[in-house]
Amino acid sequence: MSGIPQELIDLFTDEAATRLARLSEQLVRLETTAADGPDRAEVVDSVFRDAHTLKGSAGMMGFRAFAQVAHRMEDLLQGVRDRTREPTPQLTDALLAAVDGLRRHLPSVVAGESDEAALAQLEMQLLAAGEAAAEAAPPAPATADPADPAATSGAVPAAGRPAAAEEGVARVPLARIDAMVRLTGEAAAAHSRLVHALHDRLGDTAELPTEVHSLGTMIRELEARTTQARTVPLATVLEPLRRTVRDIAKEQSKAVRLDVEGEEVELDRGVLDRLSDALIHLVRNAVDHGIEPPVDRVQAGKKAQAVVKVSARQRGRGVEVSVSDDGRGIDLDRVRTASNEPGLSDEEAVERLFQPGFSTAGAVTSVSGRGVGLDVVRAALAPVRGRVDVRTVKGKGTTFVLDVPLTVAAVSSIIVRCDGRQYAITLAAVDGMRPPEPDDTPLGAVLGVPVLHPTATVVLRDGERRRAFSVDEVVARRDTVVKAVGALPAVPIVAGASIDADGRVLVVLDAGALLDAAEHGAFDEPLAAPTVEDPVEQAEDPAPGRRALVVDDDAVAGQVLSSMLTRAGYEVRTAANGLEALDVLRDWPADVALVDVTMPVMDGLTLTRTLRSDPVLRGTAVLMLTSLGSEADRRRGMDAGADGYIVKGAYTEAALVERVAGLLGRDA
Repeated sequence: MSGIPQELIDLFTDEAATRLARLSEQLVRLETTAADGPDRAEVVDSVFRDAHTLKGSAGMMGFRAFAQVAHRMEDLLQGVRDRTREPTPQLTDALLAAVDGLRRHLPSVVAGESDEAALAQLEMQLLAAGEAAAEAAPPAPATADPADPAATSGAVPAAGRPAAAEEGVARVPLARIDAMVRLTGEAAAAHSRLVHALHDRLGDTAELPTEVHSLGTMIRELEARTTQARTVPLATVLEPLRRTVRDIAKEQSKAVRLDVEGEEVELDRGVLDRLSDALIHLVRNAVDHGIEPPVDRVQAGKKAQAVVKVSARQRGRGVEVSVSDDGRGIDLDRVRTASNEPGLSDEEAVERLFQPGFSTAGAVTSVSGRGVGLDVVRAALAPVRGRVDVRTVKGKGTTFVLDVPLTVAAVSSIIVRCDGRQYAITLAAVDGMRPPEPDDTPLGAVLGVPVLHPTATVVLRDGERRRAFSVDEVVARRDTVVKAVGALPAVPIVAGASIDADGRVLVVLDAGALLDAAEHGAFDEPLAAPTVEDPVEQAEDPAPGRRALVVDDDAVAGQVLSSMLTRAGYEVRTAANGLEALDVLRDWPADVALVDVTMPVMDGLTLTRTLRSDPVLRGTAVLMLTSLGSEADRRRGMDAGADGYIVKGAYTEAALVERVAGLLGRDA
């Protein structure tokens, strides 16, 4: 797209995607809105405005074929608006097909590779649908000049400009908000470390300076504001749910209505993305498996039209979202037969539904029978530490209850101690705490560390599974900023890491993986956590050629790498970006720099190029350590002057130390 600024192309792409999603949702809503209902005019105006604005903005950008399809949609919707056409299922099908087509072709359109023949076909289908709809509906007198959109109810904004409801809203890339949330969380952790250090120096009973308390208050407010900036209402993911219900019900000749409660409840964008995947699968499952055909429902004394209900409510620091239907309920005997385990309890039979590949479908259809079962729901929720419960009554219906955190920025956790080392477990996975009993599983045995003298037991839950783990001590309950850290060697039971108040890396354990490990036996080797969690003393007199600089804006990753190198005998310093690294290196020349690529202020590529052009620092060995793992990324790093390139998480501690030693021409 020569001649058009990339910022303008990005803005059009973002706005077009938003309007197409809203069009899809509102078209489904229009189909089920009574002709004389109070919401009819509002829905019609909404879909008309979006089609009109799409046409105008695409035309201004020079995307003529795209704009022409939107123009035909606008024509059809104008007929619905002035009541010369009815929004029949056939007309809605054609409009939804056009929306789907525009969505599908949007990436190629903005890349200048538009398939004009395909877009022209969409236009022809809309014309045919319009003619059929016009024949099916008697003309009604128009209350305004259809040629003048401004004369009808709901003035249309200027082409290419968002509707008035969107004024005052700045579109900010999600990555920038993520960076703000992360940095704010790390500022909160740094403040906790400051308070901890002051108490160590002044005594636990000493009164800290007012500025320290004020700083803590401001950071907490900043945390709340930045977290809020990343939250979005549940309503933003409802459009695919409405389409799913409509399309599957139509395909299977079922009458199904989707009801929603709590669509204003807000969640973290990352949580909502995962929740969206789970909700779509559960809604599909409800319409396909749970809902009976209308004839069967009437014979059972039910209304012919079934109801699938999605409801959400905030509970403490989490959100409970349920998907329920008034269908036939889960046939647990059929589950027992399909699993060839007739002796299963009801709870065990429900658990079998979450096994990968499990299906009770007798035949493969476009919706089911392919072995893609409820395991995808649990898998979708696992990264955000969510869980799912099932309640079912035969002949009455089924309810799936999903518990997810409001945000993944700060998570309530309990801190436990085993063999002198501390670990965090997210509170959402804790089903209770009590004194130890003889049959409890020692957490230390699962972690591969010595079992000392348990004083408490933590009961963990993952779905219907529960197990009691005894620990040396339950230390505290606190909010932790949990992040997936690629710098940690891959360990199945590690969900992420955080920085404790005293500056140590705190490993966060995955409850589901702990239960798996306990069921199948303890690890043969100790968990990698002790190698990154214990405080590490700096070597007093490191050997020559043993200075290492870790450059990473992720404080947890930097701490992990520093600990690894310090244990290997290196004197280590850290920097949060390339510019800060240059300041450190000019006062403290290092032998090797371990450099992340993506950093604020100055990234790793720019830092490496700067080092190679500096007559004093050009001899510094550079090992890039990044999550960017494509061959093109690797080439860019090596072309910038790096001596080595490692993808985070794709190495062990020993391999990293050996690689660093190899760059310096010495033994590890």
